[in-house]
Amino acid sequence: MRIGMIVLVAGLAVAGGCVPSALTTPADYVRLAKPPYPYYYKAVSAEGVSLAMRQEDNPEGGTVEFWAAALKNQLVGARGYTLRGESAAASADGVAGKRMDFTANLQGRDMAYLVAVWVEGKAIIIVEAGGPKEKFAADRAKIEAALKTVRVKS
Repeated sequence: MRIGMIVLVAGLAVAGGCVPSALTTPADYVRLAKPPYPYYYKAVSAEGVSLAMRQEDNPEGGTVEFWAAALKNQLVGARGYTLRGESAAASADGVAGKRMDFTANLQGRDMAYLVAVWVEGKAIIIVEAGGPKEKFAADRAKIEAALKTVRVKS
């Protein structure tokens, strides 16, 4: 699964200015020195599970609820993913966010995908994790622990 292919809404651009600190890299993952655009953080496991973080500009009035709904609509409506659950996602520095878990069959392979989103001022912070469903399930505890280390305040 190519995590970098998700599009929130046409017209979004990578935010300039301050970039929040990255999350803590899970054990047995390797952090890429030069993550692919649009990410400023990406780590991968030897089994093909990826964890990535990016920041987008937040137009005036864009709430975490709005961006979570936009992501869900894009993934379910346009990409054919199946929503498996939604929950709150608090950042390590106390910002309330949203988390969604999905599955999809991509090119005959069962895949799992998690996305979490926070809004802090003019920034949308997005963390994505995904990979083969069985490998993702084996790494779920590591991914969840890393998610709890996200800091979104500049």
